[in-house]
Amino acid sequence: MIKSILAPTDGSNSADKAMELAIELASLAHADIEGLFVIQDTLLFQSVPTMELSEGIYTTAEFINIRAQMGEEAEEILAELSERCKARG
Repeated sequence: MIKSILAPTDGSNSADKAMELAIELASLAHADIEGLFVIQDTLLFQSVPTMELSEGIYTTAEFINIRAQMGEEAEEILAELSERCKARG
């Protein structure tokens, strides 16, 4: 019997479709869903003064700002998942 489902998401349409399937399965199995949103932790690069990315060169402060924005996005996506799960029981 399934007791818990780990449901990774990135907020994309494909992930949204997979999430619907996970919610349906959890509903049928009376299982819990644990949402997962992975962020590449740019704070690991604090010791590097600048780092080249495809968009250009970013300073450590800019990395921290980008990380914060990604964290906010992750929280919003996971909150939406939580609401969808609650709506389905």
